[in-house]
Amino acid sequence: MPAAAVLALQAQLDELAGDGRSGWSVLVVGVARHLEGSALTRALEGRVITAMGDGRDQFVAITIGQITGRIVEPNPSALAGV
Repeated sequence: MPAAAVLALQAQLDELAGDGRSGWSVLVVGVARHLEGSALTRALEGRVITAMGDGRDQFVAITIGQITGRIVEPNPSALAGV
């Protein structure tokens, strides 16, 4: 990612219970920018962990614009016949 790059970002995280009847969902929308210079130094001092290694690491800062979430639970009336 070039140093001046600023990218719109949307990420969704979900988890579904083993029985498939409940779970949760979180959506994050924001802006990501490539870290370098003193910002990168501060990130590394904070012990940020990367899986890339071998000098291929890239770090971004994400400014969250909106975050929403919900819990997904079964409708008791829908389960009445189960």
